[in-house]
Amino acid sequence: MKYRAFTHLLLALGASLYLAACDGHAEDQKGGGAPMGGGMPAPKVTVEKPVVQDISNFKDFTGRFEASESVEIRARVGGYLMQAPFQEGAVVQKGDKLFVIDPRPYQAALQKADADVKVAQSGIAYKQGNYERAQALFETGDISAQIRDQRLQEKDQAVAELNRAKAAYEQARLD
Repeated sequence: MKYRAFTHLLLALGASLYLAACDGHAEDQKGGGAPMGGGMPAPKVTVEKPVVQDISNFKDFTGRFEASESVEIRARVGGYLMQAPFQEGAVVQKGDKLFVIDPRPYQAALQKADADVKVAQSGIAYKQGNYERAQALFETGDISAQIRDQRLQEKDQAVAELNRAKAAYEQARLD
């Protein structure tokens, strides 16, 4: 009998615990409250009907632009920069002035080269005359072949100096 009374007591205690655990939770399960296991409540979800419409696909990419062609601009001569009559990034055409360098030193160099050409031309005239006189004296036997050859070499050297002066003049004109 004791065993039976103890079993009834345990059943009554278990039933009361069961009823206490279930109290009020039946409505929450229907309304979306906390689940029976005591975890997180179910999230609220909004539902929309599907709509048919056109959409555009956009893709974002990171990148770097680099010019397909580039030009390095370098002055042929040195000097003081007086102007830069262009705007950076602007399109330039062949013949456009990009920089203006002070022309005074180059004008002076051109004048000097012109004077050097004239000096060399006068030197040729003088040395040509010396050679012609030496040739005439050599033919009469008044001077040796060595002196005549020396005058010829001086005339040829004067011609070479004239050519060098003309080249320097052309270079100064280009600068």
